[in-house]
Amino acid sequence: MNEAARAILFALATRRLLAADELGLATGHPSRDLDAALAELAQAGLVAPSPSDASRLRLTPQGEEQALAAVATERAALAAQLAPLYLEFAPLNRDVKAAVSRWQLGSGHASSLLGELGGAHRRALPLLDRLAGLRPRYASLRARLASAMARVEAGETSYVAGVTVDSFHSVWWQLHADLLAVLGRERGEADL
Repeated sequence: MNEAARAILFALATRRLLAADELGLATGHPSRDLDAALAELAQAGLVAPSPSDASRLRLTPQGEEQALAAVATERAALAAQLAPLYLEFAPLNRDVKAAVSRWQLGSGHASSLLGELGGAHRRALPLLDRLAGLRPRYASLRARLASAMARVEAGETSYVAGVTVDSFHSVWWQLHADLLAVLGRERGEADL
C-alpha cells in the first residue's frame, strides 16, 4: 500500500466520513496521487460511499482494520516526536477552546474574542511549522488554519466556528483529533 492510500485510511480513521474532494485537504497529498490510491482502496473493498450520503466516503469493515494499521504505523513513526509537541499544543488548545466557546455563546466582546483567537493562532505558528515538516497533512492543516484566520480577520466571522465552511474551529478540531490518534489518546472532557 502506498503512502497516499495510507494517508486516506488515516484521514478516514480520524474523520469517519469525507467527500472525495476533501481528501486533498485532509491528507495534504495532490489529487493525482489520491485518485489512484482511492481507486485502489475502493477496488480492495476498503472504502465505499456512505449509505446515508453517497457523496461521502467511509471505511468498510475491512477498511476499519486497515485504518487501524495505518494509525498504528503513524503512531510508531511519530509518537515520540509528537509527545513533547503535544505539551505545547495543550495550553494553546485550552485558549482556542475558551475563545471559541465564548464566541459560540455570544459572551464577551467580539473584537476581544477575535483578538484572543488570533493571539492563540500566532502563538501556535512555531508548533504548526514543526508539525508541517513531519507530514503533508500537517502542512495542509497549517495552511487551512492560516486561511481561516485570514478570513476571520477580514470580517468573515463564519470562519471562527462555522460548520459549513473550513472554519478555524473545525480545522483546529481536526488537528487535535489527529494528534490524539497518533498519540493513542482518547478525547477527554478537557480535550473537547
